[in-house]
Amino acid sequence: MIKISNKKRPYPRLIDDKVFKVVFCRPGNEHLLKELTERLLDISLEEIEIISSELTKDNIYEKSKYLDVLFTSGRMYFNYEVFSVYYPGMDNRGFSYMRAVYSKALKQGEEYKKMPIVTQINLIACLLYTSPSPR
Repeated sequence: MIKISNKKRPYPRLIDDKVFKVVFCRPGNEHLLKELTERLLDISLEEIEIISSELTKDNIYEKSKYLDVLFTSGRMYFNYEVFSVYYPGMDNRGFSYMRAVYSKALKQGEEYKKMPIVTQINLIACLLYTSPSPR
């Protein structure tokens, strides 16, 4: 017997982390991610390499970090985070992700002047303020 649900299936939002990954991280679409970044930041990038979105933990008590999209170009790292709703602490979360990428980039014995540039790009698809309610 086939059951048919009356529930409407939610469609993904235009700005949704899963949709963003499907469009920009699919093999062969790296040029789209490169062009988006170049246009947003008004820079020119060399070839890009997409990196795993899970950052390893050095401490079992450290909170896990799953990035939406992380890629490199030369000694520069770029992390995109896509938010479909606003919540308090969003900026701290972004900073935490950026700090984790930055700290993992320098290896033992390397000089601090060789630290890469890490850029955090937050795409937020919601209003960041509330309007007064009508009376």
